[in-house]
Amino acid sequence: MDSIINQQTKYRFLVVAVNDGSPDGSREILRKYESLANVIIIDQENKGFSGARNSGLKHIRAKYVSFVDSDDKMMPGAIEAMMDAAVKNEADIVEGSYKTFYNNEEHDGCRHEYTVTDQCQGKLFGFPWGKVIRSTKFQSLCFPEGYWFEDTLFCFILYSMCTKMVTIPDDVYLYRINPKGISSTSVGNPKVIDSLLVTLQLLEDAKTLGLPMTAQFYDMFLRQVRMNYSRISTLHDSSIDRRVFAATCRAKRQYFPTEHTSNPHLKPIEQALDEHDFGKYCVLCSI
Repeated sequence: MDSIINQQTKYRFLVVAVNDGSPDGSREILRKYESLANVIIIDQENKGFSGARNSGLKHIRAKYVSFVDSDDKMMPGAIEAMMDAAVKNEADIVEGSYKTFYNNEEHDGCRHEYTVTDQCQGKLFGFPWGKVIRSTKFQSLCFPEGYWFEDTLFCFILYSMCTKMVTIPDDVYLYRINPKGISSTSVGNPKVIDSLLVTLQLLEDAKTLGLPMTAQFYDMFLRQVRMNYSRISTLHDSSIDRRVFAATCRAKRQYFPTEHTSNPHLKPIEQALDEHDFGKYCVLCSI
């Protein structure tokens, strides 16, 4: 919280802190911020990352919104750097560079070049943090609740709703390396099935929102097919892998019946799905 509250910037900002049923005394820590005019604190029963973010989104009063996970920090000057770029370019999204930290030691993360683009692939990270996003994008959009890998929303839906995206070289975020986080502990956990389930949910959400199933969207789907396999195959259960493959083939027929990729790296996966070749699918997704 201090890393956000202490931001030095000419821009006014509101901090919405969600106490998502935390049992570790977080509510007492938040109490010292209650009197600040630009802080709102929401108390709720535990709903997970998505439920917390969705509750926070209901209190949007600004042109842009940014997400900060509970164990991470904003770098000094983050709001100023991202908002300057957003205002200058009338951008839908501005994403900055980031560093990591563990045991109070900072390490290099990933550094962007300054770019202005209408293409997200290879430009933007898939996670919600480290960026400012035009708040109107969330008027009909929310995070899927009850799933792991809920940030798939960004690559699948949000980015396709944006026409101007900016990356900046400024370090804006400090990401904590957490050995007990989902990224580190998901291997072999049955919840990795959520990778497929959230994909199917977001495909249906995109259809409901009337988003066009463009070539870019289709390529993102094929990349997600590989990601889903890499996660779910850690269960080492071929019967599950076959069911995931069958569901993926059905999704391709349902949502992309006539689409064909021009990406040579994705073409073999497309062919494996079209030919219902489970063996080829496993080999290609393992590469």
